[in-house]
Amino acid sequence: MRFLIDLVRFGGRQLIRHRAPLLAAALAYRTIFSLIPVLVLAIVMFKAFLGEEGMRRGVDQLLDYAGVSQIRLAPTLSDAEEANLPEGATPSRITPEIAELIQDFADKTITRIQGINFGAIAVVGIVLLIYGALSLIIQVEQSFNTICRAPNGRRLAVRLTNYWALLTLGPIFLLGGFFLSARSKAWLGDLPAAASLPFDLVTRLGLTWIILIIAYTRLPNARVTLRPAAVGAFIGAILWEVCKGGLARFATAMTDPSGGSQFAVYGSIALLPLFLLWVYATWLIVLFGLEVAFASQMVASGRARALERLETASFVDPGVGVVLMRDIAARFEKGQPATASELAQRSGLADAVVAQLLQHLARKGLLNRVEPDADTEAFALARPAERISAAEVMTALYEIAGDAGDGSTPSGAPERALLDDIRRRQIGALGDASLARLVADHPGA
Repeated sequence: MRFLIDLVRFGGRQLIRHRAPLLAAALAYRTIFSLIPVLVLAIVMFKAFLGEEGMRRGVDQLLDYAGVSQIRLAPTLSDAEEANLPEGATPSRITPEIAELIQDFADKTITRIQGINFGAIAVVGIVLLIYGALSLIIQVEQSFNTICRAPNGRRLAVRLTNYWALLTLGPIFLLGGFFLSARSKAWLGDLPAAASLPFDLVTRLGLTWIILIIAYTRLPNARVTLRPAAVGAFIGAILWEVCKGGLARFATAMTDPSGGSQFAVYGSIALLPLFLLWVYATWLIVLFGLEVAFASQMVASGRARALERLETASFVDPGVGVVLMRDIAARFEKGQPATASELAQRSGLADAVVAQLLQHLARKGLLNRVEPDADTEAFALARPAERISAAEVMTALYEIAGDAGDGSTPSGAPERALLDDIRRRQIGALGDASLARLVADHPGA
């Protein structure tokens, strides 16, 4: 119970601190911008595997899964108004739906794709189509990195490979989920709807859960382990399914003229703000799930409170950097590099804090970046441990600490002179001790 309380409190604070509503708004905008390119790629993939009719069913299932089919307007005529219609008049209760508009777009896209001469398409057009599809995933990765405190993204080649794999394999994965859902409905076809509904809900919940786990573990350039990712993805999947269940009622209530809703004034145009609201809510849920996953990982490792202290502190103790360099030197003697995640786990610091320290030490020529594999950035000593003094490391890290307080203390002020004297005494206390000596004196540190 204590773990759950810490998890909820820490996750809630981080949600506000990371300005998740602004991130969700940016993702919603990028989703609208990338909607057409992503739909075109999905339609091409569906048609390649399922044919034209199967593609239409796939688009219908995709819209239903995403909750878009739930966005419809309330009927514009009441029963009393229908009774007063002229004799022979047939009122229509069919109201516009976003799903119908997208399905109509899909049908027209099929016809256009069949008639396209791909050899005549300008290179610029192809580049714009690919950029429109990839830009959404780029924005998602940047938002995930913000939440996970990753200082930067992966190398461009690795990112493009991951992006393209998600865009091409994503529709195939969804098709597999839709196929299993259709088969389960066929197996349970003889059962009452009340009996088959829970199984269908579990299938859709499981599909969302797996998608979020993959996104939480693969997109951010930070180590999110499987168990915390599964916890956050499960909470996000449940929230999304619950919101989908209430979306239809919300849309109907907000567009019902008899209820006095302001959306009723817009008529069919009200579909647009409702659709945008649903996209925004979806991304807010996805980001909240990642916040829970990251908070779960921090709380489980006992680093949550330390992380909050570091985020509010004016600087990190440079002595921490000496300890990190001792760990790197110990691994260097064994012929092994060190990653920010490994050092953060040992020191109890946040990955982003450790990464910032390591990058500064690399700029000062004390560390070299190495890449043990395509997805990992690691660090090793730039010189033998015997030739790197602890005082040199401390001096380099004081540059990150800067001045006391907000850095506004004049260079000639007594406070600044006292601070400089304290730092000189700290550096002098290290003497000529090298990293090799620290490793020998503290082998188990």
